[in-house]
Amino acid sequence: MKEFRLGPIALFDHEDGIVEGIVDEGATVSGQTLSEMMHLLADLPSKPRGFMVNRKNSYAMDFSAFPALRHNKVIEVVAIVNNGRQSQMIIQRFWPKFLKLAFFDVRDEAYAWLHARLQGGPVKKQM
Repeated sequence: MKEFRLGPIALFDHEDGIVEGIVDEGATVSGQTLSEMMHLLADLPSKPRGFMVNRKNSYAMDFSAFPALRHNKVIEVVAIVNNGRQSQMIIQRFWPKFLKLAFFDVRDEAYAWLHARLQGGPVKKQM
């Protein structure tokens, strides 16, 4: 697993088509940061198609971040590990519709879902 740092985001390339992102406690993620992250993901040799947002820390997303996701040319499926947070409704409203999105309470379940989805296996949980 390779680790990268992009501003307030730690990225972990699991090298199986899945990248995990963890935002620093109290940070605000901007559209520019997400655009830079999409460029970084596009250049990774592992060619990730799945992204896991691990919300183990509390952070905010600037509204300019959501439109930045539309410029994504790499990620196809996203699993969000809520860790008890109640931001699901906001994320669903502003998330680009072309990205497959699912929410989980347990990190390992999110990872397994992404892995199965990327392998063409059955998808049981999707929102």
